Amino acid sequence: MDIVEVRKVHKDLQKAFQDRNQMKEVIVSESLLIDTKLGITVGKLRNYSEKYVADLAKEIVKKWKEDMSAMKSGKKVSLAENKTDTPITTSELSTPNTFEKTRDSTTDCIEKNITGDKVRDNCVHLIYNALVYGSEESSATILSKAKAIDEYDKNNPTLRQNVVSGELSIPRFCTMTPQEMASKERREEDKKIEEMNLFNAQGAKPIKAITDLFQCGKCKQRKVSYYQMQTRSADEPMTTFCECQVAIDGSFHNIILGCLKIISIQGRVVKKSIIV
Repeated sequence: MDIVEVRKVHKDLQKAFQDRNQMKEVIVSESLLIDTKLGITVGKLRNYSEKYVADLAKEIVKKWKEDMSAMKSGKKVSLAENKTDTPITTSELSTPNTFEKTRDSTTDCIEKNITGDKVRDNCVHLIYNALVYGSEESSATILSKAKAIDEYDKNNPTLRQNVVSGELSIPRFCTMTPQEMASKERREEDKKIEEMNLFNAQGAKPIKAITDLFQCGKCKQRKVSYYQMQTRSADEPMTTFCECQVAIDGSFHNIILGCLKIISIQGRVVKKSIIV
């Protein structure tokens, strides 16, 4: 490296040292950082391999953040304050609208048992905490809004109309179950799901056959379904259970009228007895 190159490097080092000080004195704004992309360039240097360069970049970025926070809070940052190393405290950056105490259902002494249902009570408290944050409204107003969240279902206009018209009283509304609040379509859908689950939960039933060999003791018709089961020991004859199909189709739905016991020897029926 000749003397000319050494002088050039020395000049570049002096310029870099001056630029470092100038960066600290720059009062940045959001528009300035976007237009010049200065924040991207300096931000990348925070992960630089040289610790001195990385620390300097972090110091500059921290100073810029403090300047922008001060601008947003409505305070003017003078050039003299920027030259000092005294960091801006949190109290100086606080806005006039900052609340001294965070409000929630506990600090506002909201009753825990509101609806009688633990899950719904927890939901009301969560909604209340979300609505009361940063608000100066009264607890009664916030609580009424929290309870009204269940009325905002677009598929359930009847519930809103009943509450507004007074047909559904507030005490009754506060103690309603989720099933009672659901719309007519939702209740029908839940009923179908319940019936399907009940059907799927049923165990396997014996296969029935319909015959005219047996006569119902009630209606005297010969439309009887039957199935056989081994109710005693293996050497005993099987018991035949009969069910009249007329009673199933009529008002006596699914009522077993009696048990027909058939005793057979070598495939020939020798005795029939009906237990009603």
